[in-house]
Amino acid sequence: LVLADTEKSKSDRKRYGLGEKKKEYEYEEKLFTNTLDQFNKFDMSISILCEKELNRHMLCPAKKQAAVEASEKQAAGEEETKSLKKIANKDFNWEDSALSLSQLRELEVFLQRKCEESSNDKIDWKTCTTNELQDLAKDFMPEGSATYPECVNEKPVKPNYILCAGWDLKLKEAFEAIEWHAKALQLSDRVTYFIHSFCTLSHDGDRLDTGTSKAVIDSTTDGAVLLMDKKLSETWLIGKMSLATCYELYLVEQKGIRLDFSCSEGIMAVTRPFPDRRWEMGTFNPDIAW
Repeated sequence: LVLADTEKSKSDRKRYGLGEKKKEYEYEEKLFTNTLDQFNKFDMSISILCEKELNRHMLCPAKKQAAVEASEKQAAGEEETKSLKKIANKDFNWEDSALSLSQLRELEVFLQRKCEESSNDKIDWKTCTTNELQDLAKDFMPEGSATYPECVNEKPVKPNYILCAGWDLKLKEAFEAIEWHAKALQLSDRVTYFIHSFCTLSHDGDRLDTGTSKAVIDSTTDGAVLLMDKKLSETWLIGKMSLATCYELYLVEQKGIRLDFSCSEGIMAVTRPFPDRRWEMGTFNPDIAW
């Protein structure tokens, strides 16, 4: 830090708290010098947080290289992509079938790869919807009625949040909307969500006798999120709303938990502001808000 021998008038030096013979920024230099260890620790903590975020988004060079090597091994036949297996010792009810944020992120990567590997030309990651997910599930879910949560969780998991979404929502935009929610509410990757299309996903389709939306919302502790994209919003605008989603929103309102609207471009708080007192993060698409 270079101190400046700035020629200031006596009135200016007095205004800035400087004595007649003190150099400008002398106090700041002493503060920095005397607390160097704290500054170093602070700098290190920022570096660690940045690296974690880069890792999470697969932007860290080392992690990207590891992903590339794993992909090359798989392409060479050194690793075989196997179907999932049920690890739970019993069938889960819907209200016990939540997935953590970290598990949803893993599912996003997994589904993207499966879309790219699919022999079905109609399945594309950028356009694939939750409605088409069931066809894709037959390629990796174990035969029978085992659900995805039963393949990744040994024990029942209750939801902190329920994600309300129509069946025509694009997968890619659904995951992006979830990320906006986690960011706006400053949630850890251990927070749990229930979303029907992912948490009841199985090879043979829904087990309709194992749960209801009411049971899920009764078990939800923190709030609900309505996930939307432009196409789904346009469908709702002309009156073709999902009755199941409307019913879920009614139950959320009756319970009095927080509600947010989220899309791939941003999120908007509805019933109460976010922790930083804002009501919007990112840019909630006005075409969706109508």
